[in-house]
Amino acid sequence: MQFHRFDLNLLIALDTLPREKNITRAAEKIFVSQPAMSTALHRSRDYFDDPILVRVGRDMELSPRGQILMTRDIRRSHHARL
Repeated sequence: MQFHRFDLNLLIALDTLPREKNITRAAEKIFVSQPAMSTALHRSRDYFDDPILVRVGRDMELSPRGQILMTRDIRRSHHARL
């Protein structure tokens, strides 16, 4: 998958959100505000045309496409930056 015009800063949010399963906790983990984390998720959803994370009760779970992205392209790109 090509990340044409993708903001690489969103990778940090996309790496943290599935582990924390909560926007507020994920925001606290990477020291950003809850609105900033929500915006990052919204921008990612727009870019991939997929919800990426869906609400299940009080938590969030990866969508099927989100699972594919996290196991392949996004994690690989994020770790390449470290």
